[in-house]
Amino acid sequence: YKRSDDRIREDISDRLADDPYVDASDIEVKVNEGEVILEGHAENKNAKRRAEDIAEAVSGVKNVSNHLKVSHSTATVGSSRVYSDREDDRDRNRRRGWF
Repeated sequence: YKRSDDRIREDISDRLADDPYVDASDIEVKVNEGEVILEGHAENKNAKRRAEDIAEAVSGVKNVSNHLKVSHSTATVGSSRVYSDREDDRDRNRRRGWF
C-alpha cells in the first residue's frame, strides 16, 4: 500500500497545526512521490527542526527538504528570548486579560 501525496500532505499539515511548539500558520507543505518540501517561516531554529522531525515521522514520507526560514521578528539571546515590541504588547495584554 502506498499513501497518496495528498494524504501525506494532510497528515503533516494536521500534525504541524496540532503541535504546541510549532506555529504552522506560515508553513507550506508540498509532497511529490513521498518527497516532502517545507517552505515558509518558522518562529525559531527549534521550531524549524521540530517541523522537519514531525514531517519525517509521517508514514509514506521518503525524504524531507526543509526550506523553512527562521523569522526575524524575534531573536534568541543566550537562553532567554527577546521579543519584538508587538509581541511584548500582545503578551502584556494577555496577562491583563484584554484578549
